[in-house]
Amino acid sequence: MSDKEEKEITLHHNDNYEIKVKIKNDYQYILNAVKEALYYSDDEMENITINFLDEDGCDNMLDEDNVELAFEAPEWTTSKKDTPIPKSAPTSNEEVEKLKAEISQLKSQLKNSNSLKETFKKCNEKYKVQLEQLKNKFIEELKQRETLNKKNIEQIEKDLIDCAQNMIRSKVEEYNNNVKNDLNSKIEQSKLNLNKGIEEIKSVLNDINTNKDEIKKQIGESNTNFSLIFEMSKINDNK
Repeated sequence: MSDKEEKEITLHHNDNYEIKVKIKNDYQYILNAVKEALYYSDDEMENITINFLDEDGCDNMLDEDNVELAFEAPEWTTSKKDTPIPKSAPTSNEEVEKLKAEISQLKSQLKNSNSLKETFKKCNEKYKVQLEQLKNKFIEELKQRETLNKKNIEQIEKDLIDCAQNMIRSKVEEYNNNVKNDLNSKIEQSKLNLNKGIEEIKSVLNDINTNKDEIKKQIGESNTNFSLIFEMSKINDNK
């Protein structure tokens, strides 16, 4: 059988997953194929074994010596490696003393740890108080700023109102002055026109007074002429 031949096997992983994996008749290739299929790192691969089921249904762990036989199996599994059994407790006096020393050191570390915890606790309490003070100070400053901002806004509003009122007052005064000046100008012009009319009337009256006698004379002549015309009209009627 060629070592380049490729086939697909079913890998049962953690008794929960069935994964299709393409393998070749090569030990290292199989390891890499399973690693990629499981998305495992090298360290994770160290913690599992790769197994295959032979013709009798027995579970066999894959190694370099049985790769030919494994390649023929369609069903494969993975399992976790056994956890190493701890060494038995020391029995010699030297080992006992060493263990006591380690226990004593651990107790000392634990004591120091407790002391450190107390220190941390005190520090936490201290910082808690400081944080509370800072928080209260911040809130107080915030209130002061809000009050100050409110006063500033009120002052700005007052300044705007005053400015607007001054502008309105100035415009009204300017309008009144323009109206007043225009009215005064028209009154003066009317006075001039009136005076001119009065002078013209006076001139006419003076002319009348000056020509009064002449007018009377002309009226008298007109009356005489009218009488003559009337008499002559009567004579003509009698004829």
